[in-house]
Amino acid sequence: MDSEYIIRRVARLLGQLLIEFTKSRARQTNERALVEGKNGAVVRKLLGPGHM
Repeated sequence: MDSEYIIRRVARLLGQLLIEFTKSRARQTNERALVEGKNGAVVRKLLGPGHM
């Protein structure tokens, strides 16, 4: 299946659910890495260091 087709289909489904696509904040290129790191810290706190 073509990835562009999947993206369009997901975008249409999210639109039906009234979920809006957003971009990261301007001049905050590394923001996603910061969030992923914090998410990992939460998982480590809940499950301990040996969960992987």
